[in-house]
Amino acid sequence: MDNKKTLNEIGIKYAIMAVIVLCVQFFSAFLLKKYNMEWLKENVVFASYILSIVCNDFLALLIILVLTKNMPKCNFPKRKLGVGNALTVYSISISIVLVGGLLGNFLQIIITGKVGNAAGDLISSGSNFILGLVSVGIIAPVFEELVFRKILIDRLGMSGKYISAVVSGLFFGLFHGNLSQFFFAACLGFLFSSVYIRTGRIIYTILFHMAINMPSAIISNISTNAMAMYSLYMLLMAFVGFFMLFMKLDFIRLRKIDEQEGNTDVKVYKTVFTSWGVWAFITVCAVVFYLTYS
Repeated sequence: MDNKKTLNEIGIKYAIMAVIVLCVQFFSAFLLKKYNMEWLKENVVFASYILSIVCNDFLALLIILVLTKNMPKCNFPKRKLGVGNALTVYSISISIVLVGGLLGNFLQIIITGKVGNAAGDLISSGSNFILGLVSVGIIAPVFEELVFRKILIDRLGMSGKYISAVVSGLFFGLFHGNLSQFFFAACLGFLFSSVYIRTGRIIYTILFHMAINMPSAIISNISTNAMAMYSLYMLLMAFVGFFMLFMKLDFIRLRKIDEQEGNTDVKVYKTVFTSWGVWAFITVCAVVFYLTYS
């Protein structure tokens, strides 16, 4: 199979999906502001959650399913992850969120002078707690894992497992549309891709994604003492994650599979970043980044 051809096809189709989602978001926001200004002022949090669910989740999945339906799929053997590996992946995920979040926010402040992101501000508002919990903690993990893990990797898997994981992580990070989330989302995307490729079970990555997202939708509504305890727990898990990251590096990087396929690090990144399809998606997301900070 022509790796570059498949990669170009995936990239352009995900770019088309991103363009449509972006246009629908802007058009919907325009209509709400023009015809329902008073209602919007009173229900801005509710409207933001619904718009995110409809566009970023349901619409994105529908579009990418239609665009990729005729592409050949790679079937991964079904394997159990095991309790030990599950705890390892979870602890590494916590480390990624903390370190990636700090790096992203630091660069965002340096480059743009802004703190946080729209999703975080929405969650921290505390309004519509149940809707926020369902949207961020349940719906987003399910749909994002289907769009950026299962569909993408199934279509790209025959071009290389490592290539699939790199593209999945990169696209997932970019689709968040801001610097504060980009780094940890990209790294989590790569980690979850490794889990899916190793096990062939998307339910594992969905559950990990939920385990990361749900606390962010809850902590803004708990007491100060409970938040302090949770922060301490996160730090302890992060230290465990740092240790396990080095212990399980081959599992995460898919090194043994890479060697069997002849895909070295240099070859993989050269293939990804010389693909015009990948750059099409990067360009669309760059526009989103610009609009976010303009």
